[in-house]
Amino acid sequence: MLAIEKLDVAEKRQGLQLLDAFIERGQLKRKAQARRGDVILLRLGHQQGESQSGQA
Repeated sequence: MLAIEKLDVAEKRQGLQLLDAFIERGQLKRKAQARRGDVILLRLGHQQGESQSGQA
């Protein structure tokens, strides 16, 4: 923390921008993983529906 306090305003701003970029990247990654999970669930549900209609 002391090292951050010693930085000038421009360097602190750059550090915050870097931190924001990492946070945003993590959020986008989680959204993409959730969407992939939704697609997989939809595909599995569709496959199950096909197999059940074929049994009847």
